[in-house]
Amino acid sequence: KKIVKGNYYVIKSSLDPKKIYNYMMSSEQSGDVNISIINKSGQYQLVSPEKGKSLDSSIVTLGKHLQKGSSKIVEDGKSNKYAYSCLDEVDWAVIVNKRFQENGFFGLHSSLIIISVALLVILIIMIASRSHQIAQMQIDKDIARSQLEHASKLASVGELAAGIAHEINNPLAIIVSEVGLIKDKMDPNFAMSYTPEDLNPHLQHIHEAAYRCRDITRKLLSFVRQDGIELRQHNINDIIDDLIDSFFEREFLVSNISIIKKYQKNNPDIITDSNQLKQVLLNIINNASDAISPPGKITITTASDNQFIIISISDTGKGIREEDIGHIFVPFFTTKDVGKGTGLGLSVSYGIIKNLGGNIEVESIFKKGTTFTIKLPYK
Repeated sequence: KKIVKGNYYVIKSSLDPKKIYNYMMSSEQSGDVNISIINKSGQYQLVSPEKGKSLDSSIVTLGKHLQKGSSKIVEDGKSNKYAYSCLDEVDWAVIVNKRFQENGFFGLHSSLIIISVALLVILIIMIASRSHQIAQMQIDKDIARSQLEHASKLASVGELAAGIAHEINNPLAIIVSEVGLIKDKMDPNFAMSYTPEDLNPHLQHIHEAAYRCRDITRKLLSFVRQDGIELRQHNINDIIDDLIDSFFEREFLVSNISIIKKYQKNNPDIITDSNQLKQVLLNIINNASDAISPPGKITITTASDNQFIIISISDTGKGIREEDIGHIFVPFFTTKDVGKGTGLGLSVSYGIIKNLGGNIEVESIFKKGTTFTIKLPYK
């Protein structure tokens, strides 16, 4: 108040409560507490909406001589801790209390735990879903690879169709011939007298020829059937001999192609799938046969070291051009004439050897010959 030129003036000013409250709440720790200002009678001057409104009575009352302090007060059946500090210029005090109960279910720590658990559950679901997708992709990949291997196997047998037909026709011709002789000997018009002992050699020839046909068809069906991997103990020399006897021996004899075997004796047995390994050997020997202009030869060598069985298949064929060497294991790549090759044999063979834990390499000199080397671990 002031008298100016005989006039009496009063200047009255007030502070905006909202601005003061916003200022109080701007401190770094204010987010965790309720902040209020009360007068000496315990009435709110500034208050959080959570606690009440201006001029309501506070649950906290100030002591007459205390400038600051704290106390625990039971509020709505729960204990809550309040702290207060008196202001210097007026008979007011700032009081604070925790916004969240320390041990309450909806307290800060509980919220963090709930959020963390929720994120963990979401992460587990995502991992499980992704793992299922990866597993399904692997299953689809294995199915496609199996189908591709089977298609390659059938294609290889198709290339050998003439030789297989010849293998079966030979014993069938023997059977027809022996049956004709028996019929002639038993024909009354010839007035020939034969005992069962006389006919026994002919029956024995028929028996042997029939079993020869059975063995050929059984081996063929065993090779082309689509089975899962069957790992057993095998001798590599026996696997090669069985394959050549079943599919190549007579055909190469007619085609003037020699098979030379250079086996290491007493090779250790290996744990492998003989049917898949035969498919690889069949593909390579088929290619060698196609590359040779008779007369020629195919040399099969077996050896071993401390870890691997080593199989080398060399031919005296036309070889592979240097620019084609890097592509021969690519699916559908072939150096054969149109209609004579599918381009699946070597790519499938590469996959089979890798799946059996081994490795396959090739060396070739154009117009001189090619050598494929297969390394397979004992187990």
